[in-house]
Amino acid sequence: MKKIESFDENLVKELVNDFNELKEDYLKFKEDTSNNIKNILEKLLRKAEKEDLHLLETKMLEKLNDMLQKFLGIFADKKDTVKRLSNLEKNVKH
Repeated sequence: MKKIESFDENLVKELVNDFNELKEDYLKFKEDTSNNIKNILEKLLRKAEKEDLHLLETKMLEKLNDMLQKFLGIFADKKDTVKRLSNLEKNVKH
C-alpha cells in the first residue's frame, strides 16, 4: 500500500472518531425519540379531560422542544466541519 507522506493520519482518526460519536448520539436520540413517542401515544389512548389534554399538550411541546435542541446539538458546527474537510483535502492533495 502506497503511503502519502503529507497525509495526516491523526486528522483522519479524529474525523472517524467524531463520526462514530455522532452515529452513537444519533442512535441514542432515535431510541429516546421512539420511547417518547410510544409514551405519548399510550397517554393519548387513555380517556382524558380537557384540563388533562391541555397539560399533556404543554408537556408534549416541551418534550418536542427538548428533542429538537438535542437533535440540533448532535450535529457538528458547519464551519468546523468545512474547516476539517478542507484540511483533510489539503493533506490528501499534498
